[in-house]
Amino acid sequence: MTQQQTLLYPNVSLYVGDLTPEVSEGILYEIFSTVGELQMIKVCRDDVTKRSLGYAYVNFINPQDAERALLSLNHTVIKGRPCRIMWQQRNPSRRRQGKGNIYIANLHATINNKDLYDAFSQFGTISSCKVVLDDKSQDSRGYGYVHFEKEEDAQKAIELVNAKDIRGKVVYAAYFVPRNERLKARENSWTNVFFRNLPPSYDKESSEALFAPFGEVTSTFVKQKHFADEVKVFGFANFKNHEDAVNACEVLNGQEVGGNIIFCSRAQSRSEREQILRKQKDLKRRDMFSLYNGRNLYIKHIEDSMSEEELRKIFSAYGHITSAKIMVDENGNRKGFGFVCFETKEQARLAVDEMGRNKSLPGYTKPLYVAFHEPKDVRRVKYATRVRRQANFPPGWQGSYPPQTVWQSPNQYTQPIMRVAQQPPMNVQQRQPQQNPQVQPNLNEGLPALDKVINMTQNEKRDILGRHLFYIIDSLQPGGYASKITGMLLEWDVKQIYDILDQPEMMQAAVAQAVELINQQSQ
Repeated sequence: MTQQQTLLYPNVSLYVGDLTPEVSEGILYEIFSTVGELQMIKVCRDDVTKRSLGYAYVNFINPQDAERALLSLNHTVIKGRPCRIMWQQRNPSRRRQGKGNIYIANLHATINNKDLYDAFSQFGTISSCKVVLDDKSQDSRGYGYVHFEKEEDAQKAIELVNAKDIRGKVVYAAYFVPRNERLKARENSWTNVFFRNLPPSYDKESSEALFAPFGEVTSTFVKQKHFADEVKVFGFANFKNHEDAVNACEVLNGQEVGGNIIFCSRAQSRSEREQILRKQKDLKRRDMFSLYNGRNLYIKHIEDSMSEEELRKIFSAYGHITSAKIMVDENGNRKGFGFVCFETKEQARLAVDEMGRNKSLPGYTKPLYVAFHEPKDVRRVKYATRVRRQANFPPGWQGSYPPQTVWQSPNQYTQPIMRVAQQPPMNVQQRQPQQNPQVQPNLNEGLPALDKVINMTQNEKRDILGRHLFYIIDSLQPGGYASKITGMLLEWDVKQIYDILDQPEMMQAAVAQAVELINQQSQ
């Protein structure tokens, strides 16, 4: 079976999720190689920061090994967190539709992924199963999801589990509804009202009396928060009808009650409030950037002996300064950079032009780095663009020599894309083009024995085989694609590489096929 056929085989690729940032390909290799021979492991990472995205793909040579790994290694604890393994789903429409996916709430705190899987596997084949954990404490948040392969199995699970007692708690089970659909439905059905700034004398009974004229109130909750000089009263009032809750908010919000101007609105979940605060913070940041854009300068290489007064004095030669700040951490330690804001853009431009020439300052060991301040997201985009231009590869490709496998988005997965650096290893001799290139009769000459290479580490294999393959492929003159093709072949199994090296005709065919594939991708 060729590598391309293996990669397209539907039952050899596993998705491994819920990974901690510390999990690398080496750690996954140690775990999954105990089940069977692996073809490839790739931890998906951010294009710019290279930080793990928390999931990976593991490809086996044998589909039976992949199935055995799914059954035996699912929910294995890796670096303190149980992993979640499922078949690589190459049809994104099925995931988006959410058919067969159910939501289970009010779970006992002791129930984990494996417990949930064991409880629901009796109803049918499960594609994915997860108990949602708190990001910081890693404790269960009391709800989870179970995705069945067949919708009828999900329906059967809902009918038999919903409102049933599991470990002393009555659970709720229903079909999963996407967040945007839940928010739309909530806008026309909410009944819970949040209120605050009531007079300190208000309690549960008086709060019920305040909201009773607008409709039937099913429950109220009132809490007082004591501060040094005041007492704040807030709470919730839940109405029976949505229209009554809307009417209460419209009438009472901004009204004076007992000398206080009260606030009333729809009760929001924590995630909704956090999302609103993030949007407000981003909006404020953009407004601040627009206000000071072209006037605020970023200063780096500020020495510990330089004070804010001295920093201001240095830059005051170029115009009027509205503020100068040297940044420190929470412990008061200087970070080595700061900001200077001028009154006009022209003054800031003059300072950048003059100080940006690495002018040495009397009494200091190195010149200051001066540039216009840019938001973090703008710097991130510029850095990513610069990296791609330097590499001369399309957006989304990453890596270096030895080559790395970059999986396309799971929503568009077709096959892995290989990429290696354009320059060959330093000790690989460059050869002049040959008019009639011929494959060497013994392409294995100079390589260690197969069993010795198999027992090497992954990096050692790539180093030895990569140099050897590059020499051979470069001699065939495949349109200047020697580096790329070397990277593609290095993702093959070691035995497959030795097989094509034993047969020069197979090597020529593999190179020709790789050139054709590269040309198709570049179109």
